[in-house]
Amino acid sequence: MNLAISLCDACQLDWTAIGTILLAIAAFASMGQQWRQFKKLRADDSERAFKNSSVTLITDFDKQFDDLIDERIKVAKIIIENKILENPSFDFSILQNRMDDIYDFFDTLGYFVEQKYIKPEVVHQYFYHWFSMYFEFYKIYNIKELSGFDKTVWNNMPKLSEIMENVESELLGKRRKKITKDDLVKFFGEETLE
Repeated sequence: MNLAISLCDACQLDWTAIGTILLAIAAFASMGQQWRQFKKLRADDSERAFKNSSVTLITDFDKQFDDLIDERIKVAKIIIENKILENPSFDFSILQNRMDDIYDFFDTLGYFVEQKYIKPEVVHQYFYHWFSMYFEFYKIYNIKELSGFDKTVWNNMPKLSEIMENVESELLGKRRKKITKDDLVKFFGEETLE
């Protein structure tokens, strides 16, 4: 009889141990699921916060860009009146220090995008048209070199251009056509009317 009781106690201990192990496995599985849900919620919160901060920042940038309107009009008039776009080179002294604030603005915008403070799609929505035109002028006439500034100035603009072109390609499903000097003449003509 003692042997039978001992066997029953042993069976009960084994089933208790198995039950405990199964409960532990279920608890760990549940914790894993909860952890995944928690991470998703945090990612959703993070994305929502990023979108909100992008909107706040882009609104501030938009106001700053609007504040540059007088300078943009002056630059556009100089480019159009001096027929700069009709020549492969020009006397940069007529634009010296006039474009700095515009390019500083775009360079700062590029920094914010590259450092992931603001979503590229938001910047594209607000500034792609202007940036692409000013940047094409910058590239065609090698404005950085003409400006005489050191190599650390306006380094974020090429990366911003690449990012904006990628967003544009995603939206169009293909690469946008190359900006021509005729496009720039039209653009700077429109800028004089702002």
